[in-house]
Amino acid sequence: MEPTAHTRPEFIEECKSGKLDGVVAAYRTFGSVSITGLIDEELVKALPESLKFLCHNGAYLLSYYVEYCENSSCPNGVRSIVS
Repeated sequence: MEPTAHTRPEFIEECKSGKLDGVVAAYRTFGSVSITGLIDEELVKALPESLKFLCHNGAYLLSYYVEYCENSSCPNGVRSIVS
C-alpha cells in the first residue's frame, strides 16, 4: 500500500483518517523524505496503531526520534527502528 499524499500535512491527515490502518511495516526512502519530512514525535503520533516496523533506507538516524520511538510512551507499537 502506498500513501497518496504529496506533502507532510497531507500524509499526516492520511494517517489520521484511517486510510493506512492495518499497515504493519513502513519503508522510508530518500524520496519519501520530501513527503513525510523528519520522523519526529508529530509524525509518529499520527502513524497507524497497527504499525510495528519502521525501516529507514540510509545510515543516519536522528537520535531524538529513535529515542522517542523506543520510549514506552510511544503512542503505537513502533518500538524499534531498523536502518
